[in-house]
Amino acid sequence: WLPHLADESVEFEIAVAVASLRSPGDRWGWLRPLWLDGSWSGRRVVIDGCSSRPLTVVLADTLVRLSIDRGVARGAPLGPGGYYGPAAAQRASAHAVTSFLSGACDEARIGELVRSLLMLDWRGSSWRLAGRASGLPIERAPLSYAVLGPLFHHTDLSSRLPEGRPLRPYPETARLLGAGRAERAIELGLRALRLGGGSLLVPAHHAVVAGVDSMRLAAACLIPVSDSTALQLLKRVATIGDETTKEQAS
Repeated sequence: WLPHLADESVEFEIAVAVASLRSPGDRWGWLRPLWLDGSWSGRRVVIDGCSSRPLTVVLADTLVRLSIDRGVARGAPLGPGGYYGPAAAQRASAHAVTSFLSGACDEARIGELVRSLLMLDWRGSSWRLAGRASGLPIERAPLSYAVLGPLFHHTDLSSRLPEGRPLRPYPETARLLGAGRAERAIELGLRALRLGGGSLLVPAHHAVVAGVDSMRLAAACLIPVSDSTALQLLKRVATIGDETTKEQAS
Protein backbone atom coordinates (compact mmCIF):
# COMPACT_ATOMS: atom_id res chain seq x y z
CA TRP A 1 0.00 0.00 0.00
CA LEU A 2 3.01 2.35 0.10
CA PRO A 3 2.62 3.43 -3.55
CA HIS A 4 -0.91 4.56 -2.72
CA LEU A 5 0.29 6.68 0.20
CA ALA A 6 3.21 8.25 -1.66
CA ASP A 7 2.37 11.90 -2.35
CA GLU A 8 5.84 13.21 -3.29
CA SER A 9 5.94 15.34 -0.16
CA VAL A 10 9.12 15.82 1.85
CA GLU A 11 7.22 14.72 4.95
CA PHE A 12 6.46 11.33 3.39
CA GLU A 13 10.06 10.89 2.22
CA ILE A 14 11.49 11.61 5.66
CA ALA A 15 8.99 9.39 7.46
CA VAL A 16 9.62 6.42 5.14
CA ALA A 17 13.41 6.83 5.32
CA VAL A 18 13.48 6.96 9.12
CA ALA A 19 10.95 4.16 9.65
CA SER A 20 12.72 1.79 7.22
CA LEU A 21 16.20 1.98 8.80
CA ARG A 22 16.98 -1.63 9.74
CA SER A 23 19.37 -4.56 9.43
CA PRO A 24 19.33 -6.10 5.92
CA GLY A 25 16.59 -8.71 5.68
CA ASP A 26 14.91 -7.69 8.94
CA ARG A 27 11.14 -7.45 9.15
CA TRP A 28 10.95 -4.33 11.31
CA GLY A 29 12.84 -1.06 11.36
CA TRP A 30 15.16 -0.33 14.28
CA LEU A 31 12.94 2.47 15.54
CA ARG A 32 10.01 0.17 16.22
CA PRO A 33 11.22 -1.24 19.57
CA LEU A 34 12.60 2.16 20.58
CA TRP A 35 9.38 4.05 19.89
CA LEU A 36 6.70 1.52 20.82
CA ASP A 37 5.20 1.39 24.25
CA GLY A 38 6.58 -1.60 26.18
CA SER A 39 3.09 -3.00 26.69
CA TRP A 40 2.37 -3.18 22.95
CA SER A 41 -0.15 -5.91 22.26
CA GLY A 42 -1.95 -4.79 19.12
CA ARG A 43 -3.05 -1.40 20.39
CA ARG A 44 -2.30 1.92 18.71
CA VAL A 45 1.38 2.71 18.36
CA VAL A 46 2.69 5.21 20.90
CA ILE A 47 5.64 7.31 19.74
CA ASP A 48 7.55 8.30 22.85
CA GLY A 49 7.11 12.00 23.50
CA CYS A 50 5.63 12.89 20.11
CA SER A 51 2.52 14.41 21.66
CA SER A 52 4.44 16.59 24.11
CA ARG A 53 7.86 17.27 22.54
CA PRO A 54 8.95 18.66 19.16
CA LEU A 55 9.68 15.97 16.57
CA THR A 56 13.28 17.16 16.26
CA VAL A 57 13.83 16.43 19.97
CA VAL A 58 12.22 12.99 19.68
CA LEU A 59 14.39 12.11 16.66
CA ALA A 60 17.52 13.44 18.37
CA ASP A 61 16.73 11.29 21.40
CA THR A 62 16.24 8.34 19.05
CA LEU A 63 19.70 8.90 17.53
CA VAL A 64 21.23 8.74 21.01
CA ARG A 65 19.19 5.68 22.03
CA LEU A 66 20.00 3.92 18.79
CA SER A 67 23.71 4.60 19.21
CA ILE A 68 23.52 3.00 22.66
CA ASP A 69 21.43 0.08 21.38
CA ARG A 70 23.91 -0.62 18.57
CA GLY A 71 26.91 -0.35 20.92
CA VAL A 72 28.37 2.70 19.19
CA ALA A 73 28.15 4.98 22.22
CA ARG A 74 30.21 2.47 24.23
CA GLY A 75 33.01 2.47 21.68
CA ALA A 76 32.31 -1.08 20.50
CA PRO A 77 34.76 -2.45 17.89
CA LEU A 78 33.91 -1.30 14.39
CA GLY A 79 32.39 -3.95 12.16
CA PRO A 80 31.44 -3.81 8.50
CA GLY A 81 28.94 -1.28 7.26
CA GLY A 82 28.25 2.29 8.26
CA TYR A 83 27.67 3.96 11.61
CA TYR A 84 25.12 1.39 12.79
CA GLY A 85 26.80 -1.63 11.21
CA PRO A 86 25.20 -3.33 8.19
CA ALA A 87 22.03 -1.39 7.42
CA ALA A 88 19.35 -0.99 4.79
CA ALA A 89 16.86 1.84 4.35
CA GLN A 90 14.78 3.84 1.93
CA ARG A 91 16.64 7.07 1.19
CA ALA A 92 15.26 10.60 1.45
CA SER A 93 16.24 13.06 -1.27
CA ALA A 94 18.64 15.95 -0.86
CA HIS A 95 15.64 18.27 -1.21
CA ALA A 96 13.80 16.55 1.65
CA VAL A 97 16.67 16.63 4.14
CA THR A 98 17.61 20.22 3.21
CA SER A 99 13.98 21.25 3.69
CA PHE A 100 13.96 19.54 7.08
CA LEU A 101 17.15 21.31 8.15
CA SER A 102 15.65 24.67 7.18
CA GLY A 103 12.48 23.97 9.17
CA ALA A 104 10.30 23.98 6.05
CA CYS A 105 8.39 20.79 6.91
CA ASP A 106 5.16 19.86 8.63
CA GLU A 107 6.78 17.99 11.50
CA ALA A 108 3.48 16.94 13.05
CA ARG A 109 2.62 15.14 9.81
CA ILE A 110 6.02 13.39 9.78
CA GLY A 111 5.27 12.08 13.27
CA GLU A 112 1.84 10.81 12.23
CA LEU A 113 3.28 9.07 9.18
CA VAL A 114 6.04 7.41 11.20
CA ARG A 115 3.41 6.24 13.68
CA SER A 116 1.81 4.21 10.86
CA LEU A 117 4.97 3.16 9.04
CA LEU A 118 6.49 1.58 12.16
CA MET A 119 4.03 -1.28 11.67
CA LEU A 120 5.20 -2.06 8.13
CA ASP A 121 6.97 -5.33 7.31
CA TRP A 122 9.91 -4.21 5.11
CA ARG A 123 10.99 -7.69 3.99
CA GLY A 124 10.85 -8.28 0.26
CA SER A 125 9.49 -4.84 -0.58
CA SER A 126 10.53 -3.82 -4.09
CA TRP A 127 9.02 -0.33 -3.83
CA ARG A 128 11.49 2.57 -3.61
CA LEU A 129 11.16 6.24 -2.92
CA ALA A 130 11.33 8.10 -6.23
CA GLY A 131 14.32 10.39 -6.57
CA ARG A 132 13.75 14.08 -7.15
CA ALA A 133 15.19 15.74 -10.24
CA SER A 134 14.70 19.22 -8.79
CA GLY A 135 14.32 21.02 -5.49
CA LEU A 136 16.70 22.38 -2.88
CA PRO A 137 20.25 21.11 -3.54
CA ILE A 138 22.28 19.56 -0.76
CA GLU A 139 24.70 22.48 -1.10
CA ARG A 140 22.04 24.56 0.69
CA ALA A 141 22.43 22.43 3.82
CA PRO A 142 24.58 23.95 6.59
CA LEU A 143 28.25 23.03 6.88
CA SER A 144 27.58 21.48 10.29
CA TYR A 145 25.45 18.82 8.56
CA ALA A 146 28.07 18.40 5.81
CA VAL A 147 30.54 17.47 8.57
CA LEU A 148 28.35 15.12 10.61
CA GLY A 149 25.93 13.71 8.02
CA PRO A 150 28.51 11.48 6.28
CA LEU A 151 29.80 10.21 9.62
CA PHE A 152 26.33 8.99 10.64
CA HIS A 153 25.56 7.64 7.16
CA HIS A 154 23.94 4.20 7.20
CA THR A 155 26.40 2.68 4.70
CA ASP A 156 30.20 2.71 4.70
CA LEU A 157 31.86 5.57 2.80
CA SER A 158 35.42 4.87 3.95
CA SER A 159 36.43 3.45 0.56
CA ARG A 160 36.01 6.94 -0.88
CA LEU A 161 38.66 8.45 1.40
CA PRO A 162 42.32 8.50 0.31
CA GLU A 163 43.49 5.94 2.88
CA GLY A 164 40.23 4.00 3.18
CA ARG A 165 40.06 4.24 6.96
CA PRO A 166 36.73 3.75 8.78
CA LEU A 167 34.64 6.91 8.58
CA ARG A 168 32.77 6.99 11.89
CA PRO A 169 31.99 9.64 14.51
CA TYR A 170 33.51 9.58 17.96
CA PRO A 171 31.38 7.46 20.35
CA GLU A 172 30.18 10.48 22.33
CA THR A 173 29.08 12.53 19.29
CA ALA A 174 25.40 11.51 19.33
CA ARG A 175 25.19 12.10 23.08
CA LEU A 176 26.73 15.58 22.68
CA LEU A 177 24.17 16.48 20.02
CA GLY A 178 21.35 15.19 22.21
CA ALA A 179 22.65 17.34 25.07
CA GLY A 180 22.62 20.49 22.94
CA ARG A 181 26.42 20.65 22.55
CA ALA A 182 26.54 20.94 18.77
CA GLU A 183 29.78 22.93 18.66
CA ARG A 184 31.74 20.21 20.47
CA ALA A 185 30.10 17.52 18.33
CA ILE A 186 31.13 19.33 15.13
CA GLU A 187 34.70 19.73 16.42
CA LEU A 188 34.86 15.97 16.97
CA GLY A 189 33.31 15.45 13.54
CA LEU A 190 36.12 17.40 11.88
CA ARG A 191 38.66 15.39 13.86
CA ALA A 192 36.98 12.14 12.77
CA LEU A 193 37.21 13.22 9.11
CA ARG A 194 40.93 13.87 9.52
CA LEU A 195 41.41 10.48 11.20
CA GLY A 196 39.54 8.92 8.28
CA GLY A 197 42.31 10.10 5.98
CA GLY A 198 40.53 13.14 4.57
CA SER A 199 42.09 16.57 4.10
CA LEU A 200 39.75 19.27 5.36
CA LEU A 201 38.67 21.89 2.84
CA VAL A 202 37.08 24.33 5.28
CA PRO A 203 38.57 26.02 8.34
CA ALA A 204 37.09 24.86 11.60
CA HIS A 205 35.63 28.26 12.44
CA HIS A 206 33.43 28.08 9.30
CA ALA A 207 31.81 24.81 10.41
CA VAL A 208 31.89 25.25 14.20
CA VAL A 209 29.60 28.22 14.72
CA ALA A 210 27.45 29.29 17.63
CA GLY A 211 23.69 28.98 17.48
CA VAL A 212 23.42 25.65 15.65
CA ASP A 213 20.13 23.89 16.43
CA SER A 214 21.63 20.78 17.99
CA MET A 215 18.36 18.85 18.11
CA ARG A 216 17.55 19.50 14.44
CA LEU A 217 21.10 18.60 13.41
CA ALA A 218 20.93 15.32 15.34
CA ALA A 219 17.51 14.55 13.86
CA ALA A 220 18.82 15.18 10.33
CA CYS A 221 21.74 12.81 10.98
CA LEU A 222 19.20 10.05 11.64
CA ILE A 223 17.50 10.45 8.24
CA PRO A 224 18.96 7.99 5.68
CA VAL A 225 20.04 9.56 2.39
CA SER A 226 21.65 8.07 -0.70
CA ASP A 227 25.38 7.41 -0.91
CA SER A 228 25.64 10.05 -3.64
CA THR A 229 24.05 12.67 -1.35
CA ALA A 230 26.38 11.72 1.51
CA LEU A 231 29.37 11.98 -0.83
CA GLN A 232 28.24 15.40 -2.04
CA LEU A 233 28.19 16.51 1.58
CA LEU A 234 31.63 15.04 2.18
CA LYS A 235 33.08 16.84 -0.85
CA ARG A 236 32.09 20.17 0.68
CA VAL A 237 34.33 19.67 3.70
CA ALA A 238 37.04 17.10 2.86
CA THR A 239 38.87 15.51 -0.05
CA ILE A 240 37.74 12.02 -1.03
CA GLY A 241 39.29 9.18 -2.98
CA ASP A 242 38.50 7.41 -6.23
CA GLU A 243 35.64 9.23 -8.00
CA THR A 244 34.83 6.07 -9.96
CA THR A 245 33.78 4.10 -6.89
CA LYS A 246 30.13 3.19 -7.40
CA GLU A 247 27.34 4.04 -5.02
CA GLN A 248 26.53 1.16 -2.70
CA ALA A 249 23.23 -0.56 -3.37
CA SER A 250 21.95 -0.93 0.20
